[in-house]
Amino acid sequence: MREINRIVVHHSATKQPNIYKCVTSFNRSHKLRLHPNPNWYWYHIAYHYLIGYDWKIIKTRPLKEVGYHASNLKVNKTSIWICLTWNFDKEIPTDAQYKALIELILELKTWFNITIHWHNEFSNKTCPWTNFNMDYLKKVITFKNKKTVSKKDKLLLNTLMKVNSYIHDKFKDDKLRNYLHKTNEYVKNNYKL
Repeated sequence: MREINRIVVHHSATKQPNIYKCVTSFNRSHKLRLHPNPNWYWYHIAYHYLIGYDWKIIKTRPLKEVGYHASNLKVNKTSIWICLTWNFDKEIPTDAQYKALIELILELKTWFNITIHWHNEFSNKTCPWTNFNMDYLKKVITFKNKKTVSKKDKLLLNTLMKVNSYIHDKFKDDKLRNYLHKTNEYVKNNYKL
């Protein structure tokens, strides 16, 4: 298996949100431009996943195979490419697309230590899109990725954070203050409180 450390999210920039019509169109155009030989699924599509407006997800390239979409070969070799159908410079993504994308990313994060990126970080494209709320997406993924704790543990962690904050404010030792601050940040970032 190749090294994978990022997900790159696209939109199809097509007028047609129908996932099956996009598969047909991409299969034809990507065969000519990017992948002349079919992959394991008999597609020529460069994306690993397509997400339709109705929550349907089609896996179009095995994760072990590289999809070529950025001009940077290193990025291509270490990325999973996800494409949502439709043009989000003109249309608004459906709730089903947000939900499918979030669930897919969370599932992939259980397998790989990955970060989320937008196509325009690596290519001269419009992704991220005018009508796609990336901040919301990242917040939801970060929140859903946190560990759930019992009421008792939640109380203990909240108490620990309050004690750490109190000690942090009273002591002048920079090493101790830094340690307490990092501890509180770790709790906030990793647990639903």
